[in-house]
Amino acid sequence: MPCWRVVYTKSNAEYRVTSSLAQKDLKVFLPAILSWKPRRGHRSEPLFPSYVFVRADWSSIPHNSCRLVAFDRQPAVVPDHAIAWIRRRLQAGMGVRLPFRLGERVHILEGPLQGSEAIFEGPIEPAARVQVLLEFLGAVHRATSPVSALASVSLPSPRSHSPHHTRGRKRWI
Repeated sequence: MPCWRVVYTKSNAEYRVTSSLAQKDLKVFLPAILSWKPRRGHRSEPLFPSYVFVRADWSSIPHNSCRLVAFDRQPAVVPDHAIAWIRRRLQAGMGVRLPFRLGERVHILEGPLQGSEAIFEGPIEPAARVQVLLEFLGAVHRATSPVSALASVSLPSPRSHSPHHTRGRKRWI
């Protein structure tokens, strides 16, 4: 009887394995979300890196091209309601992975608030916009900004002494 199984793939090979299994007439599910990277912008990436869900009999999955996740030498079975729950969450707009953590200090790069520092508060709808907290006129105010207009504020690292006292062969620094 066909049921959902979990296939382990090599790193960054999820899409290739998904298309390979789909060509063999297997029902495949690769949950993906939008991710935002500073230089690449929005792109789709797997929700569970290196894992793909396949609905098939254990015997019909080609064992030479991929590895099934197993416990006690029995292939793991994912209940139908778990797959349905993941699909519902993705359709409801599970969100975009953002490059900032809640409470992280960010620098606003463009727009009317350019040059200001703020505290990252989280994503809002639509997914490409985020909410930040600004200190202005002695009070904290909420503002919205596109995620592409923010950059992380890196704290200056404290100057430490060189870990090496010589350049080698007893030549002092």
